[in-house]
Amino acid sequence: YLASLGDFDVGGQLCAEGEHPEEVYVVDTHNRLARFDGRFVHWVRGHGGGDRYSVVFFCTNPACATEKRVAFQGDFVPHGFGAVARSVS
Repeated sequence: YLASLGDFDVGGQLCAEGEHPEEVYVVDTHNRLARFDGRFVHWVRGHGGGDRYSVVFFCTNPACATEKRVAFQGDFVPHGFGAVARSVS
């Protein structure tokens, strides 16, 4: 899970390759929570207009391991959240 915070107003989207390198998700995480698998190749687009911070939640305990399926889960809606991350491309 991750979110980006800060007063930036341009760019800063999370980009992640899917199962194939030509499949790229571009996800707006500004003030939004996303369910993302960091084991996929990923990067952040350049940003401007202020500071950008990433908040990332993950577990390294082998008992919590999951299968590597998709880089970004677009239908994820956290309980009690109105703003969720959506793929922009």
